This record gives sequence, structure tokens and C-alpha cells, in this order.
Amino acid sequence: MIRRDSRVLKLTVITAAHGATDGGAVFFLPLLPLVMGELGLDALQAGVLVAVYNLTSSFLQLPLALVSDVSGKNRVFFAAGLALSAAAFIAFGHAQGYLSILVLMVLAGMGASTHHPQAVAILAEEFADQRGFAIGWHGVGGSLGMSLYPIVTGVAALYMGWRQAIQLVALPGLVVAAAVFLALPERPPRPRAFGDFVGDFRAGILQNRPLRLLLLTSTFRIMGQKGIVVFIPLFAAQVLGLGSGGTGLLVSVFYGLGVLSQPLAGRLSDRHGRTLILSLLLAAGGILTLAMVRVTSATGAFLVSGILGFVLLAVRPVIHAEATELSRQGLQSATMGVIFGLNEGISSLSAVLGGWVAEAFGLRACFVFFALVLLGGACVSLFLERGAVLPAHAKKSA
Repeated sequence: MIRRDSRVLKLTVITAAHGATDGGAVFFLPLLPLVMGELGLDALQAGVLVAVYNLTSSFLQLPLALVSDVSGKNRVFFAAGLALSAAAFIAFGHAQGYLSILVLMVLAGMGASTHHPQAVAILAEEFADQRGFAIGWHGVGGSLGMSLYPIVTGVAALYMGWRQAIQLVALPGLVVAAAVFLALPERPPRPRAFGDFVGDFRAGILQNRPLRLLLLTSTFRIMGQKGIVVFIPLFAAQVLGLGSGGTGLLVSVFYGLGVLSQPLAGRLSDRHGRTLILSLLLAAGGILTLAMVRVTSATGAFLVSGILGFVLLAVRPVIHAEATELSRQGLQSATMGVIFGLNEGISSLSAVLGGWVAEAFGLRACFVFFALVLLGGACVSLFLERGAVLPAHAKKSA
């Protein structure tokens, strides 16, 4: 019989669910050329498939988080989202037309949108004394999923075709969904009138100055990180002359070393304070990004990329743990929905802005731009400590 009071079990299940969710966001990417060839799709249609998944996942996080906060059905939303994504990808393997695949990608994105707000809210309550550490381990699952799922899918497609490969890799999502439903606790419902909830949302999120500062810090972080991940492979290929295998390995090194740093940074932030760790990591990320300007060899690129991944991916659990502490009781899911939705929307600008800088001043210059973005985030994070009393007071009054 599954013990619901086991915190280790809950953390393990949520971490596995993160791997299934984030892995599901990228595992079909290596198969796009095969899908395009069989169904006769052009590059624009393939791009739309990816875009609708990302946009659906981004825009639905906040409204679904609001509903789960009011109903208290975090576990149900969490498990249903995993099952919906897995079922959509399994059906993807049987789809015969572009329209049907497009609908399935929308459903898969809808399922993925339930993970982060529910997972972080549950971890924040279950590990109130070790939020940074727990959310850091949660990040490990996502990083491993993003690293391993595409590899497994690509190899499976060589032996069984892309349709069966997608279905095979999607199956674990159903298993994890069942584990989530059986192992995680349900939060008590918080029925409120719509007007009262809007008032709480306005006071607890929109008028919460420390949380707004954290949102701004998080936006700087995600813009810098997403831009760096896009332009490091371009820099390695066009300036350093690396082939596709080398550039792919470069990105794997970035994410791979980030697996190690997330629980470590979370633990340090639990012990020494989130603001200190957050500002140091962002400042270090900015300085390391500036170092990319001076890189002239593949060895240097791998070294700097690995350290950058270690540093930048460590920022995420610290920000998420801080967000749950700054939010009002009962608004943790909504707070995380705002953070993830806003971050995903705004981060799409980073590649565009970086491309404009690279076209105007060269590829090395875009790293200067992203370094300034990260350093800007470090400066904003320094103001978080001043407003820390506000959310504490808000929590008591909630």
C-alpha cells in the first residue's frame, strides 16, 4: 500500500512527472523531419506544430492554476494533465492528416500546462522547511527528461519508425499519471466568491511589490538563458567551425551540468537566504557570458558552456522557492502560473533581440547583450530583501 505520508515518495513522483512533462515538450523534435517527409509538410507547418504546443502550454498555466487553487484539486489536475499529454502523443502515432496532428498538439500542450503550478505548490507545502532543495530536485527531473527523451525517441525511430517511437516514449506518462494520483495528497478546497478571489489575486500577486520584483528578475533570467542556448550553437558552428554533432553535444553539456547544480543551489538558498544566492548566480552568469566573447576554441566553448549551464540552471529552483514564500496562502499555484506563463511569453523575444544584435554587430556581440540582461537581473534581485516583510504580513492576513 502506498504511504501518502512519505515525503521522499512524493518528491520522487513529482520529479518523475517533471521528467515526463519536460521530456514530452522536446522528444518529438528529432522526429519532425520524418513526420514532414511522410505527411508532406513544409517547414512552416512543422513550425506551427511546435508553436501551438508551446503557446497552449504557456497561456493555459495561469487559468488552470486559478481553478485548481479555488477547487483544491491540484492532484486531479496534475494527474489528468499528464494522462492527457500522454494520450495525445499516443494518438499522434495513429494520425493521418495535418489537422488531426495539430489538434493533438493542442491537447498535449493543454496537458503540459498543468504541471508546474501544481507541482511547485505541492512541494512548497510538503517541504516548507526545505523548499529550495525540494524544488531543486524537481528541476533535476525536468533537465534529465529534456536530455534523455529526444535521444531515446531518435534511437527507437531507427528500429520501429516514428509512429511507434512516439507511442513508446509517451507510455511512461500514463504510468507517472497513475503514480501522481495515488501518491500525492489532495489540498483542501478553498471555495471563494469570484469577487473575493479577484481581490485576493490583485492584493496577493498584482500589488505584491516583492513578487513583482521577483517576476522581473525571473524574466531577465529566462531571456538571458534562452538566448544563450540559441546562440551558443550558432557561434560554435559559424565562428569555431563545429559540426552538427559538436554543437548538439555543446547544448547537452549545458543542460547536463545543470542537473547537478539545481538541488545544490536550492539547499544553499535554504540555509543562506534566497536573495544572496540569486544575485550571486545571476552575476556569475553575466560574467561567464561575457567570457564567451573571448572564446576562440572548441575546448573553451565546451568549458564556458558547461559552467554557464551549471550556474544558470541553478537559478530556477531558487526563484521558484522564493515565489512560493512571497505568495499568499492559497495562491501558490496561481503565482507559479503567472511566472511560467509570463516567462514563456516574454522569453520568445530573446532570440529575436539576440538575432538583431548579431546581425548588426556580429555573433560575439549578442553575448554582451545577454550578459547585460543577466547582470540587470542580478541588480533587480538585490531589491528583493527590502520588501520581504510585505509578503509575510500578507500571508498572515490571508
